[in-house]
Amino acid sequence: FIERMASRYVTQTKDGIFLDCCLCYEGSPISNLSGLDHLENEKINVLADGDLQEGLIVHNGSVSLKSPASKIIAGIPYEFELETLNLEGDNTFGIDKIVNEIDIFVDKSREDFYIVGSGGELALNSRSINSINDANYLFSGNVKTSPFADYSDSATVHIKQPYPFPITVNAISMDISMADTNA
Repeated sequence: FIERMASRYVTQTKDGIFLDCCLCYEGSPISNLSGLDHLENEKINVLADGDLQEGLIVHNGSVSLKSPASKIIAGIPYEFELETLNLEGDNTFGIDKIVNEIDIFVDKSREDFYIVGSGGELALNSRSINSINDANYLFSGNVKTSPFADYSDSATVHIKQPYPFPITVNAISMDISMADTNA
């Protein structure tokens, strides 16, 4: 394994280190990864040349990969979550509102992240054919989505990334409607 500090600038999925207690390997392709004694009996995720392999259990300090890989990152998974503060404007505090549409501006990010609805429902963001065919594809641009939402006095956007993939959120904008207070 190679010990190194991770760069904050990720240009390919296989270059990102988004796992806890992880180790990295770079060299000729291998299918059995050893040196993971510190993760014995833990359920880990592995990025093998940018391809995600989930739920591998470490036995005797090693795991077997589905296929040989030359750049491997192995460690304990964690989830990234972002939730905005309540959106408020002039005379909107305490009034029920609903988020109709969200624009999320991302930079060099994987497209497979979740939008969490107001009731906790998870909706996987759509992936392009580029992302499906290339494990290292990173997207920069606008993601437009309509969340599962209901009227509430707090209008927020909640994003979740449970995979060890890069996501950089540069901006979020919402289209909201106010409840009819005259009813």
